[in-house]
Amino acid sequence: MVQYHVMREGPNYFMVSYKGSSVLRQDPKDAWRVMGVAKFTEKAQELKQWCLDIHDEWNKKKEKSRKDTSFASEAQVEEAERSEALEPNDNTKMIT
Repeated sequence: MVQYHVMREGPNYFMVSYKGSSVLRQDPKDAWRVMGVAKFTEKAQELKQWCLDIHDEWNKKKEKSRKDTSFASEAQVEEAERSEALEPNDNTKMIT
């Protein structure tokens, strides 16, 4: 039996129960390797593909991060816009 656990914080993992023992694996191929010699059967190959698919699907969802809406990030953007608009020599005059 293989279960995929999605964590809000930290890495996702597989819980693999096989022959009376359970192990946690973060890598989908490591989850498949727990099966030992049985990994060469047709069902084990399907399990390997499922592990790879589910891992890719959830990792893509995790990579999409939310926009930073904190006050500090807004202040940094405003400061950058002001510094781009002003030249260092805007308030100076050259007299010859």
